[in-house]
Amino acid sequence: MSARLLLPFLVVLAACGARAAPPADVIPIARVSAPPLAVDPGPDAGPKEKPACLSEDSRSYHLMAAWPEKERVFFCLELEGPDENGSPETRACTSVGPHGDYRLEALREGRPPPLPETPFRKESADGKLSFRLEGGLREPKKATGILEQKSPKKVLKRAPIAYDEHVSFEGFIGQGIVLKTWVDEGPGCSLSLVDPKKTWPSGIDMPGAVSLGGCYAGIHALRTRPNEIAVIDSGGSSIVFVNEDTLEETDLDLERQGGPEMGAPFIAWLEGRTLVMVYGAPVAGDVVRVSLDRRAVTTTSEPPTCVKRARPGP
Repeated sequence: MSARLLLPFLVVLAACGARAAPPADVIPIARVSAPPLAVDPGPDAGPKEKPACLSEDSRSYHLMAAWPEKERVFFCLELEGPDENGSPETRACTSVGPHGDYRLEALREGRPPPLPETPFRKESADGKLSFRLEGGLREPKKATGILEQKSPKKVLKRAPIAYDEHVSFEGFIGQGIVLKTWVDEGPGCSLSLVDPKKTWPSGIDMPGAVSLGGCYAGIHALRTRPNEIAVIDSGGSSIVFVNEDTLEETDLDLERQGGPEMGAPFIAWLEGRTLVMVYGAPVAGDVVRVSLDRRAVTTTSEPPTCVKRARPGP
């Protein structure tokens, strides 16, 4: 659709959206430039039925906001910095309904409900073990782990831990310890879970350890049951559910991933016992819902890509 044909529709759509006041947690923001979304209304669609599609380029735009509003998920994207012609940042908002229908929305920014993240335990779940790590820096490259029994107080094991550039102790899940390893350059950061009474956590690949995913954009852990912790990969590629009594894990592959250094990899919140995840670049606009009770994906939505229409000949 040409810019000339699209402009009247955008004016009508903005006017329709202006009649209702936004919710209290929604902040109107100024339009900066033409949005990276195109709308193909079809011949008989009404203003609220016009489906939105995303240009191929906008799938790599940064996710600047996402939030729930009534039965729809809203999200706003922006182009990082001026475009190749020196124009201002491009921003646009759209929404997707429960049936996967995408719709262009007035430009504004909302806030999602806070995700109730859970820190790892400072000691084992039964209160009998503690662990500390000495060293773990790139220079000097040396680390020693100390596993202690709390009552009666006793050192169960003190031994070196091999690593690449950095290693740190993040806490306990059950009686297992969580170690973070990372490098200074690049997005390399990972979490590993190991039972130190069965396998000593040493070696770059941490033999015998359970991978809890990446952590380059932070650590996201949720308590999903009294005896269960779920760790979300920081790029949104997977969720690992860990039973604290047995340390048995259930891996859930989400089949997509936000990219490092491309804005927020994802924004997430809870709707009851459902985790809602809205992804940023390079899959901007994807929405995934995960049932925490079933440990399974219930729905996925991917925005349709705009089809370029051939211009009529002379």
